[in-house]
Amino acid sequence: MKVKIFLFILSIISSQYLLAVTATWTAVNGNWDNPSNWSTNLVPDASTDVVITIPGDVTIPAGFTASALSVTIQGVAELFIAETAVLNITGSTTDAITIIGGGQLHNKGFINVGNGGI
Repeated sequence: MKVKIFLFILSIISSQYLLAVTATWTAVNGNWDNPSNWSTNLVPDASTDVVITIPGDVTIPAGFTASALSVTIQGVAELFIAETAVLNITGSTTDAITIIGGGQLHNKGFINVGNGGI
């Protein structure tokens, strides 16, 4: 019985990573909470790897709580987290946020990674 329960819990935990989706930013400038700004036409959630590569500004607006499995900001793309906005990242703390080749992160709100925060 204990083995079955363990396997059930393990399958639930691992399914988060198996079901991960990648959403790529498609707008020049805009708000994170607009589904039409994403390649998936959905606002990213806790099971989504987010990739921002298009030059311009992505804003998590004040009062909004955004979620992602991980976030990659690349090139001259910029992510702005407004005051009172929150970014929750549910993936590993070692690769939660990746900034490559001049990408920028501007944080006036809150970033939570796993159980911690920045």
